[in-house]
Amino acid sequence: MFEDSATSEFPSASARELHALPSVSAADSIDGRHLRYFLAVAETGSVTAAEVLLHVSQPSLSQQIIWLEKQVGRKLFRRDGRGMHLTKAGRAFRDGVQDIPIRLREAIGMAEFVSGRQRITLAVCSCIDYAVVEDAVGALNTIIDRRSGSGSAMMSEIVLQSAPSYAQVAALKQGQLDLGVLRPPSDDDDLETFQLSDEPFHVVLHRDHEMASRRTLRWDELVDYPLIWALHLDSPHLSSQVLRRVKDVTPRRRFVWAPDNHPAVLGHLFRTEPSAIMLCSSPMLDGLPHLVHRTVQMVPYRDPIALATRRDGQYASLVEQLRLRRSGPKQRGGPGLGDVGEEPVVHQPGLRPVPPV
Repeated sequence: MFEDSATSEFPSASARELHALPSVSAADSIDGRHLRYFLAVAETGSVTAAEVLLHVSQPSLSQQIIWLEKQVGRKLFRRDGRGMHLTKAGRAFRDGVQDIPIRLREAIGMAEFVSGRQRITLAVCSCIDYAVVEDAVGALNTIIDRRSGSGSAMMSEIVLQSAPSYAQVAALKQGQLDLGVLRPPSDDDDLETFQLSDEPFHVVLHRDHEMASRRTLRWDELVDYPLIWALHLDSPHLSSQVLRRVKDVTPRRRFVWAPDNHPAVLGHLFRTEPSAIMLCSSPMLDGLPHLVHRTVQMVPYRDPIALATRRDGQYASLVEQLRLRRSGPKQRGGPGLGDVGEEPVVHQPGLRPVPPV
């Protein structure tokens, strides 16, 4: 009677249609660290980029991904010369676990909140004016203090760390980072951003260059000189955008391609190509005595810096409040963050300049 009832209520399935769940021991052996590693590689598409984001060595990261694939019982990535690509099983696994680090971080945040202490992680990209960072931290502290209320026992601590812009974008989306000061992607609907500064690029020349004697130059005067170009490692997407615009405006320009943006490499290229120029967003080559930096008028390329967070995260309203209270651009360091409200900005003590990554 029982068998007849069960058979009539549930259709039979062949062995090929049945899919066994992984063992409990396999699932229990996977922890948050493995998920962070997997999601970082899935987001960046590269073990090398993920190791920068996670601050771990490449051999260790690769081994952990292989170990995870063994636990899951499926290949999660397809590997080729261009990077790491999710397989069909990898995409299904990502969709199932991608919210776990975010929920865990939110749970930790709630525990900190009810205990009267809040820890906020803020990453800072390389090659930016420290005044921009100082103003942003000060404005954040002011708004956080007002939200807490003068009689509240809540204590908020902003903790700074250094990370490239592309790594920050991945960390924000995965819930591994609260806020970031970065060069924002041009079309990312997952992030809530507030522009901190938007400075024009300046030009680096050899000190013996025929234009080096002038303190201010015009961009249209420099179109015939070779342009040294190095990929901006902090923000490859910005580097690609500017390069496309340069090629569109001056299609006949000669380029001198640099293998990377290390100051020693660029300094050597200027010695071999003394007539060349280079667009630069920061005084990264100030330490090389044979090079000079010059301001350029009418340069059409700019270096945007923004404060960013997840659009659906707990700090989105804070970034939105900064944007709504923006009172106008300052002469230096961005959009007048010191004018948020009427009270003076209280800067976070103990901040130090963030070195380039």
